[in-house]
Amino acid sequence: MNLQTPPRILVIGHHGKMGKMAVQAIEAHPNLTYAGGCDRDTDLAAAISTHQPTVGLDLTTPDVVFGHTKTFIQSGIHPVIGTSGLSCEQVAHLSELCQSAQLGGLIVPNFSIGACLMMHCAATAAQFFPNATITETHHLDKKDAPSATALATAASIQKARKNAPLPHHSTETHTGSLGACAHDVPIHAIRMPGALASQTVLMGLPGETFSLTHHTQDRSAFMPGICLACQHVSALSELVIGLDSLLNLNP
Repeated sequence: MNLQTPPRILVIGHHGKMGKMAVQAIEAHPNLTYAGGCDRDTDLAAAISTHQPTVGLDLTTPDVVFGHTKTFIQSGIHPVIGTSGLSCEQVAHLSELCQSAQLGGLIVPNFSIGACLMMHCAATAAQFFPNATITETHHLDKKDAPSATALATAASIQKARKNAPLPHHSTETHTGSLGACAHDVPIHAIRMPGALASQTVLMGLPGETFSLTHHTQDRSAFMPGICLACQHVSALSELVIGLDSLLNLNP
């Protein structure tokens, strides 16, 4: 693709809260072109034929995102996936499809630059603080729990650890009190009216604790990350998880 030609973005879920803001952000961006939008139930192959996008941005729901992403890849469209709910097996399959097609793509657990930095810092701290707990809070309409951001943070913590976490000696008197465990990291998911998205990672060593917190007050926080992903996904040669590679963060 000619890098001087602005990517043409098709937005699936363009009538949703995130979708509407994404369309406005893309239209206002000097290096992006809004090709068109469609809904989750639209015939995606037909929409691709009509709008001729080079990048497909999915902001829909977990039950349809896998099919949408496959259609993008099979059509030679770079996928940028902002919908959570893909299983590890589905991600592996999509990665194989991208590899076979020699097509770059992005699955982004969180488009907020601050949230990406928080996850990066958590992975750095995990080298020294193997014990960690995540608390994530979202609005009542959030479809999945734990959030994709929490799961991605837990995975990065597990990968970065140099030592196993110290065991606790508590017994749950009420099921779930100690949280769901993913990647050997307890995660507590809270759904609350008035909230949008926030996450705290609490880490500890004997004699001290260390915490990282990120709050999102408005969906506008996701727009710079969406535009960044849509602008640069075509330069990737494989399916990548997260914005880290685009932010040039040190490993």
